[in-house]
Amino acid sequence: MQNQEKVQGSIKNNIVATELVEERSKCNFDQEEMYRIYYSNPEIRKIKAKADFNAANDPIMKNTHKYYEWSPKEIQENWMKKLQRAWKVDKEFYFKMRPHA
Repeated sequence: MQNQEKVQGSIKNNIVATELVEERSKCNFDQEEMYRIYYSNPEIRKIKAKADFNAANDPIMKNTHKYYEWSPKEIQENWMKKLQRAWKVDKEFYFKMRPHA
């Protein structure tokens, strides 16, 4: 076993903890295959991709590491802003559409 320095993870600084990297390397299945099985329906994959894109790129809908430091009231206010933004961006997609399973 190598004696290397352990690194603590940080969402803020985009650093993955050493322990997490080690555990991920022990995975005994193909993660991409698992994703394709879990999201086997192409329509569901397309919906997920759109939601993921908005969550990563929209300044209001984007997730933040600050979430873990907020009070319950601040978390609730943030979710209300996200819901209002989702309504403005595409209410059909976020509130009315129901994909076929």
